[in-house]
Amino acid sequence: MGWLSQLFSRFRRQYVPTELIASARGWVEITGTIEGLELLQCPITGDEAVAVYYRAIVPGAASRAYAGLLGDTLHVSSQAQQATDFILRDASGAALIRPKYGPNLQGIHQELLRRHGLELQAGSELLVPGERIVVRGFVAEHKDHSTPHRRGPYNLVIDADEIARVEAD
Repeated sequence: MGWLSQLFSRFRRQYVPTELIASARGWVEITGTIEGLELLQCPITGDEAVAVYYRAIVPGAASRAYAGLLGDTLHVSSQAQQATDFILRDASGAALIRPKYGPNLQGIHQELLRRHGLELQAGSELLVPGERIVVRGFVAEHKDHSTPHRRGPYNLVIDADEIARVEAD
């Protein structure tokens, strides 16, 4: 490893892959299944999800004049994401995931539609309940329950830095 890589690796977070939610501590990378608490609505399709990744492209004026010459470099694009708290569950228990919430996508989409009308090319990607995902983040709170009768809906709280869909094998 070069000296520059060593220098930057000190500043990069090191997530520890953790097999079970019940044993998670510190900075973790953990896999489980989504259970929705409060769902968001996709601004394009109206489908419900715990996270919506939105992207919109509007062909720029120069791209209409010089179509095909420079590819899509002259397009104007916008990307945003919105998420809400949800439960991540595995065989050992459950965790409350607190993602970075993001802006109101309904408002962004309506404004872009108002400005650009039919030229707007919008798309979205949704994370819905029942999907398997991987979460990278910090265990902010760990709840130990003394008896099974006092067990709450989740064992710990994770402040999520990254959320990604688990790729099928």
